[in-house]
Amino acid sequence: MEYFGSRLKEERERLDLSQAKFAEACGVGKTAQFNYEAGERFPDTKYLGHAATIGVNVEYIITGRKTVEWRTGLRRVLAQLERRLGVSAITLEGIVSLIAEDEQNRRNVTWGSRHVQDGQLALLIDAVIDESGLIDTILHAIGGATLKLETNLPPDKFVRVALMLLQQFRESGCFDETKVNDAVALAIP
Repeated sequence: MEYFGSRLKEERERLDLSQAKFAEACGVGKTAQFNYEAGERFPDTKYLGHAATIGVNVEYIITGRKTVEWRTGLRRVLAQLERRLGVSAITLEGIVSLIAEDEQNRRNVTWGSRHVQDGQLALLIDAVIDESGLIDTILHAIGGATLKLETNLPPDKFVRVALMLLQQFRESGCFDETKVNDAVALAIP
């Protein structure tokens, strides 16, 4: 347990928090925090959950293995893409989340389930690069429409609706929120 305690202290110091502040954030008293860091006691999962939400690498304090926080790296990459392409990092992060959800769905395959095809993803990325303003507007409008309807679209339908609307708005030359709302309503499973 002493290794656990020293790693916990290392993480607390990395976050630049006092024992009292760290203990408060994790829902325990200062004495409990002292005992955890001294290796005299081991915290429960509720404590570890709170620690994770404030940025503690819980895997490291338990196993001693440091892992690269990919989300932090991804946000840095998205910020660079935002500056270079003029696309909002929120839109790019939304696309990544959409594809991550699709990948999770692929692991839980059921008969007849549909997924975002690589060709569809390529078209979406091309639109982000070539028509950042329009696709940004479309993606946000689809998100807003799903919120209004209090539903979620599966990733494959979300991408198909976005690409269909992109094609329509390219051809017409104007954005129409009514068409977005209608398309989302029709796509709801």
